[in-house]
Amino acid sequence: MKLKMILSLFLCFLLAFSPALAQTESQVMQEVLTKAKTILDIPEEYTEFSYFSETDADGTVYWNFNWSGEKQGNMEATLSADGHLVNYYSWVYTESYDDSLANYTQTEAKEIARAFIERVNPDLYSRLREIIRPEENLNSRTAQFLFREFIGEIPVYANTLSVTVDRYHGTVRNYQGAKQTKTLLSSDVKLTEEEAKTAYLNEIDIGLEYRLYYDYQKKDYTVFPVYFLKNTSGKAVDAVTGEVLEPYFPESYLYRYTTNGAMADAVMKEEAAAGVQFTPEELEALSDVAEVYSQEEILGIALKKIPTLKNYTLHTASLQRDYRDETKLFWQLRLKHDTEGYANVTLNAKTAQLQSFSVPDVSFENKNFTEEKAKKIAEEFLLKEASDVFSDTRYTKEEYRYVPLKAEEKLPGYYWITYQRMENGILVNGNRLSVRVDAKNGQVGAFERSWTDGLSFPDVSDCMKKETILDIMDDKMEFSLAYIPTKEGHKTAYTFLNGDSRMFDPFTGAVLNYDGTIREVKVTPEYFDIKGHWAEEMILTLLDNGYYFPEQAFRPDDGVTKKEFLTFIKMIGSDTDEQINELISRIEGTEIADCHAPLTKEASAAYLIYRMGYQKVAELDHIFVYPFHDENELNPKWKGDISLAAGLGIFRGDKDGNFYPAKELSRAEAASILYHFLKIKP
Repeated sequence: MKLKMILSLFLCFLLAFSPALAQTESQVMQEVLTKAKTILDIPEEYTEFSYFSETDADGTVYWNFNWSGEKQGNMEATLSADGHLVNYYSWVYTESYDDSLANYTQTEAKEIARAFIERVNPDLYSRLREIIRPEENLNSRTAQFLFREFIGEIPVYANTLSVTVDRYHGTVRNYQGAKQTKTLLSSDVKLTEEEAKTAYLNEIDIGLEYRLYYDYQKKDYTVFPVYFLKNTSGKAVDAVTGEVLEPYFPESYLYRYTTNGAMADAVMKEEAAAGVQFTPEELEALSDVAEVYSQEEILGIALKKIPTLKNYTLHTASLQRDYRDETKLFWQLRLKHDTEGYANVTLNAKTAQLQSFSVPDVSFENKNFTEEKAKKIAEEFLLKEASDVFSDTRYTKEEYRYVPLKAEEKLPGYYWITYQRMENGILVNGNRLSVRVDAKNGQVGAFERSWTDGLSFPDVSDCMKKETILDIMDDKMEFSLAYIPTKEGHKTAYTFLNGDSRMFDPFTGAVLNYDGTIREVKVTPEYFDIKGHWAEEMILTLLDNGYYFPEQAFRPDDGVTKKEFLTFIKMIGSDTDEQINELISRIEGTEIADCHAPLTKEASAAYLIYRMGYQKVAELDHIFVYPFHDENELNPKWKGDISLAAGLGIFRGDKDGNFYPAKELSRAEAASILYHFLKIKP
């Protein structure tokens, strides 16, 4: 209440004694702040308040408000001047998270999200449909929900909002909002989806190229071909004309979020005479370095290759080994100019081949210096400095991300000319020759050689046709009719609603990981074999919190392996069997482990106690009393673990007071154990 009174007095003071412009700002702020306090529940304990306003490139004014309380928490909201909530964030310092089950189910969390949207964005609420993601989206701490605007049966491209709900406390943690679309130019549709796909391939196209993955442990490359979307910014096919439509998003806050051997021998003889002994590895390194150009030699070569460096002096120099190819050494030079700044040069230390360089650019003066002129200069440079690989490249025109200093400037002050590596008729991602030609003086101002030697490239002659892979992309990223934003308003067009940088195997259509392996999509199961089972409710509660076996059948009475149990209780993820066996050996105190072996009830206790960090306590088995009647069946090494777990309410005996410790654990029993483990309140 004090905060409201102080704020009211402050606003009245501004209105009474400030000049006209300040009064107007105060009035706007008061209106926006009133709107914020109307739609948001701001705790009275949040007595600290701060704010700022920001005007975007499109002229829209946004107000950011922040409320906080000492050792309480904080709440932040950004609204446009018309009272539209753009972003919201809330956090309470005293709230904590643990391994316990959430207090709100996914369904309840979704209702909280919907109620929040209806309160803060009622105009858009009725048009929203949830974006259902088939992949795993379960988390016991928070639940994020995504919604997209629909006008009739047609979605509005990129007009989405998200809400994150805290499942422990039933509060909204984050909100990113969108506005209702009001500028529809046309809803006409003349092209079918198949016609649009053909136009998409002809006008926008999808890419086929080689991708490289470097394994730092194996110190080796994996080369694999992929299909991918060339454009992920929403380029679309006009549903009436079939022409390419580029989505337009104003520069607005609202859219920020959507050597030689003799030399080496000499060195070794000198060191041997001094009584120093070197290991074979050290001798190999000495021999390696003995083959490189000296710092003075490499500097002279750099100045000869790059005439623009003649007025620069050496600032620092370092000799470094390529972390991916240990046979290569590079000199990295940093040079300084009294007025222009620093230049950087990298050369192969053994061959003096130029790898890269850059000098301060001298752009923003273009007297009809065209890209064609720049291209000729770049080609002359590459024929001289990269002649060994230049013939294996293809010129690739890139889109310029250039903003002129003055509104009247139309031509860029420099051009980046890029030639990408080609193998078997397709491009190699990341392998390229790039040259920056400065339009002010027509000189090469920067160069980069990104090239990986010693690779073999798989044949792609039998890969799927683009038409086939496009249908697969449609299934994964939803090629659909949508309203696309333009400067004039929204138009109907076809595009990928969920287009992203996913890679597709060109032979099978499978989605690939960054290392070329097939991506395993975890789909939330819908168990069909637990209806009426004694563990049904616990199994479903665990599923709602993100704990489950990935198959569509739970198989409650089947046995569970050690690996399955560790995965179920989230002690492992995508670990290899070798890594899992190492973990089991630590937990069970054995030298040999088999993660695919059945898990007994008594051993499962040790897994949970290990997860809680109480294993040292459990080792003091002499202080524990076994709580069940069948101690004669117990392996003594698990006495402390079982007693601790039973004392915490995780383990329970049957009606006769027996636990059956040596019995193999069933999946239903694993669910019961995990359920009671997560019910523990610290």
